[in-house]
Amino acid sequence: MARKWKKEPSERPETPPVKDPKARRSFSWFWFLASLVWTLSVGVGVAVGWTFTSVSGLAERVRELEKLRPSLPSVVYDMNGRPIYEFAVQKRVPVERYEDIPPLLRAAILAVEDDAFFRHPGINPLSMLRAMYYNLRAGRIVQGGSTITQQLAKMLFLTPERTLDRKLKEIFLALHIEKHFTKQEIFLYYYNNVYLGHGVYGLSLIHISEPTR
Repeated sequence: MARKWKKEPSERPETPPVKDPKARRSFSWFWFLASLVWTLSVGVGVAVGWTFTSVSGLAERVRELEKLRPSLPSVVYDMNGRPIYEFAVQKRVPVERYEDIPPLLRAAILAVEDDAFFRHPGINPLSMLRAMYYNLRAGRIVQGGSTITQQLAKMLFLTPERTLDRKLKEIFLALHIEKHFTKQEIFLYYYNNVYLGHGVYGLSLIHISEPTR
């Protein structure tokens, strides 16, 4: 008698779970943002480290500001000792003391260049953000956002090029200048060294009349 084999039911392979496409997209965005933050952090760290290394040598020169003496014109005298002619590559009339600068002229410079000069530590983040906003809006550089201390650092120690590296150096130097000098001394250095064009340096050549009543 032939043996009948009982047919066992075949087992169906388990269907793998379907992954949620939303979860997959969220996971991709997470790694993208994490990679972006990591890349920016490394880039900023390298830029700051490079700038700090390159500016360390300049920082040592900041203390030489107190020894800074603007070049004076050469004067020709006649046989009686009277000046008859003077010549110089740079025309300067330096002021020795902050108190010798006319108060009205001081107020005008602060109003135009840096109205928060006596309140900030050398840099003004609000002015820098405001300048960035207007520059992005205009599509070109229309504002600088630099304080008087930053302008002094740029005119004495840096080049006028508009790069991120130069801006970072300017910020570091401005903070260093504020650390070693008073506000009055910084203003006096700026006053005597700002360039007016045509070989003329120093704001003492500007005269502002008192308003008449």
